[in-house]
Amino acid sequence: MSRKRNRNYQKRMVDPQLCMIALRRFAVRQQPVDDEFAGALEIAAYTALDTITRGHGGKSQWDMLARCLNQAWLLAKGGLGSEAKAALDESHEAMRRMIPHFEATGQVAFASVADQKIVETALSLWGEQLRMANIGEIDAASRIVDREYWKHSERKAA
Repeated sequence: MSRKRNRNYQKRMVDPQLCMIALRRFAVRQQPVDDEFAGALEIAAYTALDTITRGHGGKSQWDMLARCLNQAWLLAKGGLGSEAKAALDESHEAMRRMIPHFEATGQVAFASVADQKIVETALSLWGEQLRMANIGEIDAASRIVDREYWKHSERKAA
């Protein structure tokens, strides 16, 4: 025998501030990326590249470059700068060639000058993609990269 609940239904009031916050969040996500926002991201990536080039690179610099290149690959896959896919695939291979040296010495370094140039080219393409995207696209790509990249405990490849 089913029993009726003793509690009466009570309507919840919708907070108009929450609606305004949601609308504002949507509006911000639709804004194009400006040079100040893209510049801050690029500074972090190029600092990591410079540190590796000077011979002081570590796991955190490798992670930063891999995160940027993976983000660029996702943006290209989504149609934003899709002509850069081949260059991004080459840059992923260049990053993978850094692994044996890191495992042997504990220091991140490019396998060759050609690999360094490939990664530099890919980072410049990523910078162009940043300026073509809106904030929502960058945020979505960053979330996917962080979720998928950090999922693997060893993170050997980009």
